[in-house]
Amino acid sequence: MSNAPRTAVDAWRGEVSHQQAAAEIRRAGYEPLEDYPGRTGDPWRIRCTAPECGQERRVLLSHVRLGLRRCGHRKPVRPPVDHTAAAGEPRAAGLEPLEDYPGRADIPWRIRCTVPGCPAGDLHVALERVRAGQRCRHRKQPPRTPEEAAQEMRAAGYLPQQPYPGTMVAPWASRCATCDRPRFTSLSAVRRGARCAHRVPSQCGPGPRTGG
Repeated sequence: MSNAPRTAVDAWRGEVSHQQAAAEIRRAGYEPLEDYPGRTGDPWRIRCTAPECGQERRVLLSHVRLGLRRCGHRKPVRPPVDHTAAAGEPRAAGLEPLEDYPGRADIPWRIRCTVPGCPAGDLHVALERVRAGQRCRHRKQPPRTPEEAAQEMRAAGYLPQQPYPGTMVAPWASRCATCDRPRFTSLSAVRRGARCAHRVPSQCGPGPRTGG
């Protein structure tokens, strides 16, 4: 393997070995219970190493890197339930389970919003969060890979000229597929409907720009 420094985009893609990922998760106070799933946005089954806890969790390495998923050393608020009983709770909240109940209310569960046409896609929500009132916001999720992000840009008429910047709000250097002019439109702006107006900057009148 190359010893070249890793870039932010490499880290965002999750291109690390199991040993590297496991070292990160251990520094956060967890012990892996299975191999690294391969991407920072995929749930990973781990166990808290605190002597007073030792509870099994499912976390995303991307959240751990941001400091968002540290164990609260909380015991389950209710006894475990079977899949049939558990599945009724997200369904009542408008969410359909896509896999068997993971066995614990604090472990993220892959589910999907049942509202027709909802753009959110697959969600990972723990049953305890559903019980606390979490519901689908009917918003499209961030892209899981740089290629997914690039596909969205191309579908909007932009040809990326650089790798995905790693965040939806950052300007992304691209060219308009119609007029071939350089643009710096973020993926979040594209999702809000920003499209190239096929004008050079000197032709743009006053007021906010909407992607060119």
